[in-house]
Amino acid sequence: MIRNRRRRQPETPELNITAFMNLMVILVPFLLITAVFTRLTIIELNLPSGEASENSETPELQLEVSVLPTRIVVGDRVGGLIQELPNVQYEDGKPGNTIEDYQWEELSDLLAKVKARAIDTKTVTLRIHPSIHYNIAVRTMDTVRAKPIVRNAEVVMAELFPNISIGNVSEGEQ
Repeated sequence: MIRNRRRRQPETPELNITAFMNLMVILVPFLLITAVFTRLTIIELNLPSGEASENSETPELQLEVSVLPTRIVVGDRVGGLIQELPNVQYEDGKPGNTIEDYQWEELSDLLAKVKARAIDTKTVTLRIHPSIHYNIAVRTMDTVRAKPIVRNAEVVMAELFPNISIGNVSEGEQ
């Protein structure tokens, strides 16, 4: 007699995910607590166009700030040079070109004086030398946009020139 042998169907093993769930219960809050939440700041910039402006009226002040490796030059396109702020000089007589070597307070004070003379002007053109580091360019934009002042025992940011156009300084201009 031929036995009718039936093969037993193997039982599907049950998944034991208890250990995995325990790991997730501990890992998710830990990752959320240690995560670094960053705040992105976006600066709207205007690139200068090569064509002439359609407005026949030109503003009385066309402020231009040039950041060079050895100094910051503040000027008016119409009126000429306003002031040069050289970098800190070291013992060997060479100027430094790191972010600490630029005169940020003096630049902020100068721009506040310029703003007091031309209250309606909100536009500035930044001309940045190609060898200038990114952090120096950003620090210049922050300095040009607003100046911290103390009012009623609180530090308030006074608006200077919030509309920033950006361009390059030519290699020949040192």
